[in-house]
Amino acid sequence: MPIFAAETTVSAEEFRTLLLASGLGVRRPVDDLVRLDAMLRNANVVLTARIDGVLVGIARAVIDFVFCCYLSDLVVHENAQRQGIGARLIEEVR
Repeated sequence: MPIFAAETTVSAEEFRTLLLASGLGVRRPVDDLVRLDAMLRNANVVLTARIDGVLVGIARAVIDFVFCCYLSDLVVHENAQRQGIGARLIEEVR
């Protein structure tokens, strides 16, 4: 059962590993850890899903906290897809 949380300490390396394991690595700058770190640090909201401490899902959003929310990344590990993790992350962002 995944544990969902708002996190501020996800590392760029952990994010990179998840991107590659999800299939989204081909569309993200996975070879640029500085940029991945900035993506995490500059998001207003970073919500995670972990199973036994392992990052299996992440939602990264930019929000004005008044009207607009841009969900820029919704990533779920390939082995954890189709279990409702992505839907739950979206709900948690909402």
